[in-house]
Amino acid sequence: VRDFEASYLFEMTPLELYALIGIGVEAALMKYPPGKREEYEFCRDMAGYPLMRTFQDFDWADEVLHVNIARRQLKEWHHGDQAELVALAQQGLDFRASVRNLHPQSPLPDLGDRVVKRTG
Repeated sequence: VRDFEASYLFEMTPLELYALIGIGVEAALMKYPPGKREEYEFCRDMAGYPLMRTFQDFDWADEVLHVNIARRQLKEWHHGDQAELVALAQQGLDFRASVRNLHPQSPLPDLGDRVVKRTG
C-alpha cells in the first residue's frame, strides 16, 4: 500500500512530475537487463506459457509507447537539453525516495481466511 504518493505529488510541478514518470520511471523500465525485455524473454523462454508471453509483449510495447510520448511532450514543454530533463527526473526520483522513507509501507491484509483452496 502506497500512502506516501499523495505526500509528494502536490509538491512537484507538472513538468517535474512528467519528467519523473516519463524518464525516471517508464524509461527506466526499458533498461536491459532487467527491464521489460527480460520479463518478456523469461515468459517466452522459461515459463513457456503463450498467454503470459503475449501479456508481457503488450506490456513491453505499452511502456515503449509511454516513453516515446513522454520524450516528445517533454521536448515541447522544456526548452533545455536532454541532460537537463534526465537531471530533473533524477531529482524527482530522489525526492520521491526521501518522502517514501518517511512513510513506511503498510502491511498487506491477511487474506488467508478468504482464499478458497481448490482440491482435487
